[in-house]
Amino acid sequence: MSITLEDVTSSNYEAVCDLDVTDEQQEYVASNMWSLVESHYCQGHTCKAIWIIAFNLPPHCNRSLPLVAN
Repeated sequence: MSITLEDVTSSNYEAVCDLDVTDEQQEYVASNMWSLVESHYCQGHTCKAIWIIAFNLPPHCNRSLPLVAN
């Protein structure tokens, strides 16, 4: 397994926006989509995502998954 910190870009932002939190976590965190909008319009803000790259997975599984953004 490999873990990297990557910029959120036009090629990976949809995967970041598709992430969900549990119902219990809803009141504690903003949606990733909202965080991306804020970073675009607020000077000095940037967005990164923690990517987990898993090895030895069955072919039908994604091999690279974003974990979190902000």
